[in-house]
Amino acid sequence: MTKVLVIFTGGTIGSVQEDGVRTLHAANAPGESPGSFLLIEQYRRQHPNTVEFVPLALAPPYLSENATVSCWSRLLNLLKTVDFDSDAAPAGVIITHGTDTLAYAAAFLSVLLAHVQVPVLLVSSGQPLAHRLANGHKNFADAVSFIQNMAGKMRGVFVPYSYDLRKTVLYPGECITQSQPFIHRFENYDGLDFGCIEDGAFHAASPANAAAVQQTNLPGGVSQCAHKNGSARMNMLNSLKNLDNCVLLVTPYVGLDYARINLDEGGIRAVLHATYHSFTMCASVDEDKDKTSSAKWFFAQCAKRDIPLYFASCDGRRERYESADIMQRLAAPGADGKSVNSPVFILHSSLELAYAKLLVGHSIQKGTGILPKELRGNLNLVLLSDNSHVDNSFTP
Repeated sequence: MTKVLVIFTGGTIGSVQEDGVRTLHAANAPGESPGSFLLIEQYRRQHPNTVEFVPLALAPPYLSENATVSCWSRLLNLLKTVDFDSDAAPAGVIITHGTDTLAYAAAFLSVLLAHVQVPVLLVSSGQPLAHRLANGHKNFADAVSFIQNMAGKMRGVFVPYSYDLRKTVLYPGECITQSQPFIHRFENYDGLDFGCIEDGAFHAASPANAAAVQQTNLPGGVSQCAHKNGSARMNMLNSLKNLDNCVLLVTPYVGLDYARINLDEGGIRAVLHATYHSFTMCASVDEDKDKTSSAKWFFAQCAKRDIPLYFASCDGRRERYESADIMQRLAAPGADGKSVNSPVFILHSSLELAYAKLLVGHSIQKGTGILPKELRGNLNLVLLSDNSHVDNSFTP
């Protein structure tokens, strides 16, 4: 009988609807969402005596839009109690989660559990489980099937999600990006399909993926994705003693004024700056009128505080737009007036994964300054400055 650990965190999949409002407040016990154990009960009715479920609940549960670094810290501490290594370890792990911050959670767990030898699946639902269109039961059942069929063949963090209640798309946790409003669909950051689950069986989207799924130890300890560099060596779950809310995420938009950002409060150790789709940012402006709207000005403010400014993401092509070229050539003195800081460009990564790696890395490092190369290697965090080969192609 397959042993599956199920960790309930809350989310829509654990909610009920009261007077048109979805809530977790009707929980029957601390850490127990009202809809949580319906998953196991229905699965057992449809598949009796096939799986040994070991339920574990995060207390208190949370709707994923309310996720904070403190919530992730509680999840971190709960995962530290799990036996992943002995003969009594489960064949796989299912973690229920809401959809609103699912991609961030998947990225975080991909970093945290890169050493784990069993598949870990984040299961969610677009509707409360009692809703006629809920896909939570389907996602859960296919997650169990994936563990039954692929344990020992594939490890890493994955997100199964069904849009039509017939087949279930499987997203690697390190590649999935946030669901888009209105259309409510997830995508992989590189635009490539990984695979799907139909009739309980996993089908890779390409021959390359089909070959990759037969490997027990995939590069980096996580799922096959479009770009893969290095391998994780450090057990992040054990190495990370505390998770600190120490990374500021900045998203560009027309009219962004960096002078409104206070870098001196909140314990900021690093800033992660998103880019536009062409890997660009505002860097060339009228210095008299718009100086503080330039990423150049913002970088100087970060540099004199020894706060590293990371950009995510770039693809490493030699040909680039002027703004990216300006930023890549910048250097500024640090807080001591002697050391030199430069903007840091992260290669081939979703914004969610870059954030998760920096949050974990700077929680481990504690101090200011760019993450050291050894720690970046353990996080599989690849920077443009580390890359010896750069593609010369250019697609605007």
